[in-house]
This record gives sequence, structure tokens and C-alpha cells, in this order.
Amino acid sequence: MAKHILTEDTHHRATYFLTGPEALSTNDVARKFTKVLGFEVNSVPIAMEDMRNQLVHTGLDEWRIHSFMAQYDMVKGAYGVDVTEDVKRITGQNPRTLEQFIEEFKGEFSRGREVAVA
Repeated sequence: MAKHILTEDTHHRATYFLTGPEALSTNDVARKFTKVLGFEVNSVPIAMEDMRNQLVHTGLDEWRIHSFMAQYDMVKGAYGVDVTEDVKRITGQNPRTLEQFIEEFKGEFSRGREVAVA
């Protein structure tokens, strides 16, 4: 993806919203991990204040914390997330599904047998 954007003149000053082929809640993500990995993965809701405290603890800049918090608030229930065609428009290929991504990195995800989905 980055190769196309960085090497083609048609992307100057463009803004893209890169998504997979479907909007997913954290519960949807946990179900898909469970299906592909073969062991149960649960979505555990984290209070906004606790999420913020965790991000502060990492030492991130305030603007980045604010950005992550806005994204977390948006995706925790899969609302406000519009699926776009930007990946296909830029690369000519359909975006991978979450199942394809999990399958590709299955060994990495299975290594500790504990997968956390916020």
C-alpha cells in the first residue's frame, strides 16, 4: 500500500481511510480469532478512563493518546466505522479479511495462547 502512495504522483495531498472489507466490533474480532485459532478468545471491555491511563503509562504524547482514545471509542462497538474502497482503489486488490490476516499470522497469535482484544 505505502509503495503505491509514495511512488505514484496521483496521491499528492490525498487522504485515505484504509479499512478491511467489513466493520467489526471487538466482539466480532474475538469470535473470528476463536474460529481461526481454535481456542477461545474473549473481548474484555475496558473503561475509557482505564484505557487512557494505560496509554498515558506508555509515555505517548497527548495528541496521540487523544487519537487512540477517539479510535477506541469508535471501534469498541463498531459504530461510526465506514468501510471504504480505498485499498482496492489504490492497489487494485481487495483488502484482506480479518480471517485471512489471522490465518497468515496464526503462528504468532498462537505462540502464547493468550490473545487480548481490547
